[in-house]
Amino acid sequence: MTTEQPNGRALPATVAWPAVADFAEAVRLRDLLQGEAGHPYQVHPSGDGFVVARAGASSGERAPRHGAHGAQASDFVELRPARRVGWGKGLTALLAGGVAFTAQDFVPVMLDRGLGASAASQVSGALPIAPGDAVAVAALAICFLVLGRWIYGRYSRLYRVTHDAIEEVVGIVAIQTRRVRLQHVRSVGLQQTVFGRIFNVGTLEFASAGTGEIDVRFAGIRRPATVRSLIHERINRL
Repeated sequence: MTTEQPNGRALPATVAWPAVADFAEAVRLRDLLQGEAGHPYQVHPSGDGFVVARAGASSGERAPRHGAHGAQASDFVELRPARRVGWGKGLTALLAGGVAFTAQDFVPVMLDRGLGASAASQVSGALPIAPGDAVAVAALAICFLVLGRWIYGRYSRLYRVTHDAIEEVVGIVAIQTRRVRLQHVRSVGLQQTVFGRIFNVGTLEFASAGTGEIDVRFAGIRRPATVRSLIHERINRL
């Protein structure tokens, strides 16, 4: 679909700009286009950030992606906890794996130095398996346990932002869903640690007007300030 300018030239209904990572930058681009073209434009989230499109453009002109339940990408956003949130668990798993692969070499040496050759031999004889093997098995168990918790922590939580509500889905087998309509959101809090500010991750907390409590929490998401700006924009549209 195109519209005609006064000089007879066709004006495209959509803007062939690449996605912009920063929401504020996308808003500035939208304002610039509105001032130059004299037509309303809107900012829509995409997989790579945010895109600018003519307001009122048809679904074919905007070429939207579709999420769950057939919702358009402009009205439906899904988030998970950022991988970088689990950097501590990843480091622990890496260290445990290193211990497991080197235990058979350094454990006997440490026992000899710490207990003496005679006592170390007695300890080794009293154990059902070699000390190095015992340490290796324990380290591997810790490695897999930490990795499992890291993976579960990421994929057991799903956060959704639709055109009129926010949702927090917790669980893999047994699932619990908490949902608050945007018109009932009283406040959107942002929590970031020093690590979060460095790596741009944080937690959004949503309190509803009905309870005054934290009803929904988006924990450890990437670009939390950008997501909060997007939600505020949708709340202001209501």
